[in-house]
Amino acid sequence: MTKLWELEKTVEVEFTVETAIYRFRLEAQKPAHEQGKYRIRLFEYDVFRIKPPFGDYPEDGADHEIQFAANLSIDQKEYEAASADEALQMAIGDLRKQLFV
Repeated sequence: MTKLWELEKTVEVEFTVETAIYRFRLEAQKPAHEQGKYRIRLFEYDVFRIKPPFGDYPEDGADHEIQFAANLSIDQKEYEAASADEALQMAIGDLRKQLFV
């Protein structure tokens, strides 16, 4: 059996914990043929500086930067909710607990 999930809503949220800033992208997906259930995909944004192994580039920098999204532990968690907004609020609450915010 194949389960089809449809993307219903995407939000980005930012938390500041002491001096660190954490940015996340959350996607609320719902099953195509079910009501009241949502799956949340969670991505954390991070910046990686890439330096080529040879060639000229600034002493303190890289030739370019890449923004990368990595899954966290609550990624793909399913929530019983009446709407995508309600499911996203539950996921943000779980994320706050994880970050101690």
